[in-house]
Amino acid sequence: MCKTDCDKLFLYFSSSVLIVLMASLPFAQAVLTQGMSTLEYEINNALSEQLTQTIQLENPTSLSILGGELFVSLIINDTLRHYVMLSNFTSSAGDPTTLNDGSGKVYACWSNLTIEPGQSFNATLDYDVLSFAIRYSIDSHLITNYDKHSDLYQKYTQPEQLVQSDAPEIVAEARSIVKGAQGIHDMVFSIYSFVTSHVHYTSETEERGALWALVNGTGDCSEYSYLFVALCRAVGIPARVNVGFGFQGSQGSMVEGHMWAEYYLQGYGWVPVDPTWNVFDAIDEKHFATMKGTSTDIPYSNYFFNFSSGPDSAEVKDSQLVTLLDSPNSLRGDTLVQDALTAVESVNEARSAVTTSRFLGVPVFFGSEAARVDQTLAASELNLQEALENWETQPQTARSQILEAQSGGEEALRGAWMLVSYVFAMFIGALMAIIIVAYLVVRRRSNKAERTSAMKVRVGLRICWGTVSGM
Repeated sequence: MCKTDCDKLFLYFSSSVLIVLMASLPFAQAVLTQGMSTLEYEINNALSEQLTQTIQLENPTSLSILGGELFVSLIINDTLRHYVMLSNFTSSAGDPTTLNDGSGKVYACWSNLTIEPGQSFNATLDYDVLSFAIRYSIDSHLITNYDKHSDLYQKYTQPEQLVQSDAPEIVAEARSIVKGAQGIHDMVFSIYSFVTSHVHYTSETEERGALWALVNGTGDCSEYSYLFVALCRAVGIPARVNVGFGFQGSQGSMVEGHMWAEYYLQGYGWVPVDPTWNVFDAIDEKHFATMKGTSTDIPYSNYFFNFSSGPDSAEVKDSQLVTLLDSPNSLRGDTLVQDALTAVESVNEARSAVTTSRFLGVPVFFGSEAARVDQTLAASELNLQEALENWETQPQTARSQILEAQSGGEEALRGAWMLVSYVFAMFIGALMAIIIVAYLVVRRRSNKAERTSAMKVRVGLRICWGTVSGM
């Protein structure tokens, strides 16, 4: 219970501020949703660096390795999310040839390799990369029905050797998982949630596959991805595995590859999922795929080596080192690339400022102004998305959209922080008013107490004086 008027006033003000903050969040979310209704995904980060892959094959035996063949899967540009250019390669056995397996996968191939006892073969591939982190904003109303007669649907709903989508156990589990799901996207999320909770990470020495992961509940990134893809395919959702490289956090190198997945939504295309790293409908700027989907010739691997004669294959040592470094590359000299990096940074800063403004209740106090800032930010995000879609086919249009995104991001940033400053000024003004009122209330009560005390003293003196006079 409040004991003073000042306490009551302070409690009233604190409660009012809390109510305002809570009320502003759904309002701001409604404005944002309205403004971003056509945005399929937002771009959260970007990088332009150099990726280097080094492969070493060692022959520690006394027998010569003859007729060796090395297949190295090249990073492919069949996604809007990154642009990668093979800038250089070197090896101890000359230049490779190129092999396309007919399904979109490209390999650098070294044939007729001879590795003498105690010798090694080395190959290094350098890539210049421009990559973006994206997060999809899936609107179920934009998802259309699959064309079940299309080549894509037929190909990516069929079982494979390690994706046993027709196995009775997987079919039964998949149907149980999606029971009660509302639409395709909800079905996929239910499958993703099952995989991330059912499978526990253990490093495997060989590819186990989807059925193994379901039965044993263990596996590494391969099993997470195989199981996710198999469960999707078992209920008629096209899905495929991605093989390549994934760097976590500030990690700059890796010796193993990584595997994740994609599922297909009609109206959106291929949507990324990394169940091993608990990422749904998103992927960061440090994932680079060398293989997607089935392979007709080469196993799921970033490289594959075999030979016709020599020692036992188990005695041959192979190793890989992949690094992602902030090194100069040819892409950084492209003004379009520099503009893209600047635009992404500008939009990210604006997005952070808008988030802060919502937390402080800006839309409640300045609804129309906050809506304009949200619309400016949404337009910038949409310009970035369209720039990626036009990057290779319409570079001039992409450049214009990138510059508009940068300009809009800067405008949204200024607008958001200006509104934040207004709210701070209001809060400070209200706080000052409370302090003044509290001071006046306390002063008034203090003066009243002093007058009461003085009156009591005067009365006491009169009583004493009367008593003395009567004596």
